[in-house]
Amino acid sequence: MTILITGASGFLGANLAHDLAQTYSVIGTYRNEYPPVPGVDWVSMDLTCRDSVRQVVENCCPTVAVHCAAQANTERAQTHFDEAVQINRDGTCLLVESLPRDCYLIHISTEHVYNASKSWFLETDPPGPVNQYGRTKLLAEQEVLHFEGDWIILRMALLYGGRKEYRLCFSDRIYSQMKQGKPVSLFMDEFRTPLNMSDVAIAVQAAMERHPAREIFNLGGPDRLSRAEFGAILAEETGLDPGLIQRISVDSSPTIAPRPRDLSLNSDKIRSCLGIHPLSVREGIRRAYSTCP
Repeated sequence: MTILITGASGFLGANLAHDLAQTYSVIGTYRNEYPPVPGVDWVSMDLTCRDSVRQVVENCCPTVAVHCAAQANTERAQTHFDEAVQINRDGTCLLVESLPRDCYLIHISTEHVYNASKSWFLETDPPGPVNQYGRTKLLAEQEVLHFEGDWIILRMALLYGGRKEYRLCFSDRIYSQMKQGKPVSLFMDEFRTPLNMSDVAIAVQAAMERHPAREIFNLGGPDRLSRAEFGAILAEETGLDPGLIQRISVDSSPTIAPRPRDLSLNSDKIRSCLGIHPLSVREGIRRAYSTCP
């Protein structure tokens, strides 16, 4: 089985490539440079160029394509909307057009497609993104629907953990700052269902084995937490000082891109369909930081 991972040089893609390369033949795409992930064959691909995408797909002949590549910076997507559309929507369109029908497409989407009007979103809740990043990812999902082969869409929650030699995530920055005894400001009124990076590979592998088709799944952890609550658990589990956490309101820190207050995901559907059980935040932090000095 050959797995093509687009955007394998990013945080999600690199960690996913690392885990899947233990079992499968993995080809990772990159634009400018790639991390030293063992066991991965690398190929340069420009997601905005039809010929580039087509050539990579034809040369790789993938059994499974995991589409991670995206413009995922919410601030840049807000200020450079046309660029985000070109990468997120049009790039997905080019990939869908290039893949053979017998390839299984796993498209990585985001919690940001929801409208933040409630808690514990279900896949059946109508989308209504509040920022341009979410809008472009919803447009990308609509391109996936045109793929004639089998596909699933994974709407991913906020990720943490992962291998620090590839890229750092938000929890790594919190840990590093508190490790140095520096205070860290975290929102007390912005809620997510944080997902340990290791659970993504478990879900993707389970999807490849059970092969659900033409389904949309939420993929989040079991805990609905504010970033401040997440930081407190991180401090407790790593022996750092929770007093360094400064709890602030979203309203006190305006950003260019609107920040959804609550994007907590109900992931019962994927747990039932694929038989997976994502880690609690407390257990995920223990695993992610157990070897940290």
